[in-house]
Amino acid sequence: MDELAELHQNVEGLGRELRELTRLLESSQDVFYRTDAQGRLTFITPSIERYAGYTPAELIGRFAHEVYADPGDRKKLVEELRRTGSVIDYGVRLVDRSGQIHYVSVNARAFFEKGEYTGVEGVMRDTTRRKNLELEIGKNEQRFRMLAESSPVGIFLSGADDNCLFVNPRWCEIAGISKEEALGKGWIKAIHPEDRERVVLERNSAGAERRGFEVDCRFQTPQGKVSVIHANAAMLKDEQGQFAGFIGTITDVTRLHQAEQVTRNLGSIMESFQDAIIVFTLDGVILNWNRAAERIYGYSAAEVIGRHANTFSLAVHHWEQVKGLLDRLLSGQFLEPIRATRSRKDGTSVHVSITYSILRDMSGQPIGATSVSRDITQRRLEQEALQRSEELFRAVFERGAVGIAMIGEDLRFERVNPFLSRMLGRTADELQGMKVSEVTHPDDVERGSQLARSLLLGEIPYYSLEKRYLRKDGSVVWAHLTAAAIPYSEDNPALGLAMIEDISESRKYEQEREKIIAQLQEALANVKTLSGLLPMCSWCKKIRDERGAWSDVEVYVHQRSDADFTHGICPECQDRVRRELDLGIKDPGAV
Repeated sequence: MDELAELHQNVEGLGRELRELTRLLESSQDVFYRTDAQGRLTFITPSIERYAGYTPAELIGRFAHEVYADPGDRKKLVEELRRTGSVIDYGVRLVDRSGQIHYVSVNARAFFEKGEYTGVEGVMRDTTRRKNLELEIGKNEQRFRMLAESSPVGIFLSGADDNCLFVNPRWCEIAGISKEEALGKGWIKAIHPEDRERVVLERNSAGAERRGFEVDCRFQTPQGKVSVIHANAAMLKDEQGQFAGFIGTITDVTRLHQAEQVTRNLGSIMESFQDAIIVFTLDGVILNWNRAAERIYGYSAAEVIGRHANTFSLAVHHWEQVKGLLDRLLSGQFLEPIRATRSRKDGTSVHVSITYSILRDMSGQPIGATSVSRDITQRRLEQEALQRSEELFRAVFERGAVGIAMIGEDLRFERVNPFLSRMLGRTADELQGMKVSEVTHPDDVERGSQLARSLLLGEIPYYSLEKRYLRKDGSVVWAHLTAAAIPYSEDNPALGLAMIEDISESRKYEQEREKIIAQLQEALANVKTLSGLLPMCSWCKKIRDERGAWSDVEVYVHQRSDADFTHGICPECQDRVRRELDLGIKDPGAV
């Protein structure tokens, strides 16, 4: 009785354990199964229904490979079990009732009796979620790598210990070193020597403070090429939320840096420009106003920037007119600078030459306009004065009472006035282009040409001479020529200005006067005169010459002049002789 009771108790205990085990198996997320040597399911727990959609009754007696996504997976599993006896975390794929694929991890062992394979028992766990997550992670990693490979910016990944774990090709291209050279601490040598300490300090400070960081620095390749880069790094955390390193990007901003430098330089140039440069929107709102604009128009930049151009009497005044000009520029027309008169802030007028142009963005779209105004007030005054001078010169040239000619460097007439045409008996068209030597008397050509060349070479400032010109009919015209150089630059004379006065009449009178003078001089040359004290004998009336000899008066005078003597008797002597004859008395004074 006692044995029966004990046996009964043992049976009841085994029943309870079996029920408990069954309950555990039914509530387990894992699937317990067993197959025979042919692969038929002989046992499987109810948990199979939760993720396969089949009840144990539907599966027992069926071949296990029927629920495999690929029957070959089952064959490989059995071969592995026969070879090794067991498998741990062996991955297979099953198909549920709806056809959905489930990823399963299998722990199984093979049974052998007397050395013969008799079947398999094992535990399956649905790892679909984990597998999908792994696949998604794999896809994300693949996407990341594809993105990193094709990214236009450099990408880096570093650990908490400051070691580089990953860099993409663009990073290597900017740094000038390979991926292998950048790993570990190798990335530091890509930084310009003058910037290394600063960058490492910023990275370490960010790591200690558990934050991201941004830094601008220079990279220098082994070949010496320097580029300006902007680095931006975000902090990484591990599963426990602890600092795990940085992931970040580097961007080559060398061109941007250069563009900013160019912009600053352009700003400096605009400020130093002598012309007023005004930038405004296509609607007329002023955006930029340089110092020259302040000087020319009298308004400060603070007074005009942000306000509409119609508010002022500026280079963009009369907005409707300006808008019409901009429309023409937008249509592709080319506009010459326009001249206008504007009012300064103080009410005075300023004369300006204005050039308009369209500003466009990188895509070529118009975003604004500029006007460049040049103060031409002084130039206009000078032009007006020059115009008056030219008008006066033209009046003198055309109406002058002397011949006027412009002579080129080749000693040809470039322009002659009407008086000179009449003087030489030729039309202005005939004279223009002729060599001066062609209308010059042959005897005067050489001297005149030498002086003209010296004048045009700047060796002499002017010259004056009398010369003879030949009229068209061959007659000679005497003229007084005065020539001066007219330079087109300070040291390079280009033209000669000739003033030619007809002196033929005065020359005729002068020649007649010279003839009379010559005749008088010739007559005077035949007249000899006596002067000084002549020693004469008081008794015989002889004269002593310079040698001390005594000569008769007639002889002395004849030798020293062209005078000859004729002899006669004066009335007094005649009376005296008559008395002497009458009285027979000899004159005591006679010899």
